[in-house]
Amino acid sequence: MCAQATQAPKKIYAQELVDRVVAAHPDVAVIEIHATPPKTTENVVIATYNGHLGEKADPEDLDVIKTGNASVGVDKAGDRYEVNLPLFDVAHRTVGSIGVAFKYKAGDDKAAFDQEATNIRDHMSRRISHVANLGEKAPFDAAVPADTLAQKLVDEALDANKDVLIIAVHAAVPTKAEYPIVASNIGRIGKPADEDDMGVIKSGKPKLELNESGDRFESLGVLHDAHGKVIGAAGVVFAYKKGDDRQAMHQRAEKMRAVMAARIASADALVQPAH
Repeated sequence: MCAQATQAPKKIYAQELVDRVVAAHPDVAVIEIHATPPKTTENVVIATYNGHLGEKADPEDLDVIKTGNASVGVDKAGDRYEVNLPLFDVAHRTVGSIGVAFKYKAGDDKAAFDQEATNIRDHMSRRISHVANLGEKAPFDAAVPADTLAQKLVDEALDANKDVLIIAVHAAVPTKAEYPIVASNIGRIGKPADEDDMGVIKSGKPKLELNESGDRFESLGVLHDAHGKVIGAAGVVFAYKKGDDRQAMHQRAEKMRAVMAARIASADALVQPAH
């Protein structure tokens, strides 16, 4: 893992995830995310803080990705402790690796660094849908703010439902896009509602479906405010295997939407700063 200062020339979702880590962990000296972008064959640094954007993965990085085993140690200069871990998506599929380096001096608690790096990785993995998600534009529309009530509600729902893979909220807010995503755990903030989203919002009827690979089940339903007014839609995605009770999953999703609704005064309130 390299340690020279280079910043990403454009903002992709992977870089947004890195930036969030840097803001929350001031003791981190370097972060690199290695992944193989879609339609390419080379594993490279796709997002970084104080690393080398675009640099090809070295044998150590590739071994971490291949084996799933961590690589840790003090660098040659003796002033940084490096932790290299496999990076997963929400379904625990390997999407690359994450390297985290901390400033180090003899006697520092290496186990504490290991744990902090693991916590960073786990928090990030909870926010990646799949490898292509990492390269998506972030945000889709800068007019839709971050760190809002909507995002707080999504984060709290995810914390309370550890088996839920994805939650995304669309709402009627004053932007050019119609019912854009205002909160999620996979980025895409500001992305306009698609045909399925609009169909649910206009009809009031939920849409239940499996993905193409048959391993994820989504319950997409209307989102109300506390007064019962339809203000958008919220999709909840679960891991799925043949024989799982889809109706039970849907009922859980409905309860999550109801919990959110009770705390939403209006659609505009969703995009106000979280308190």
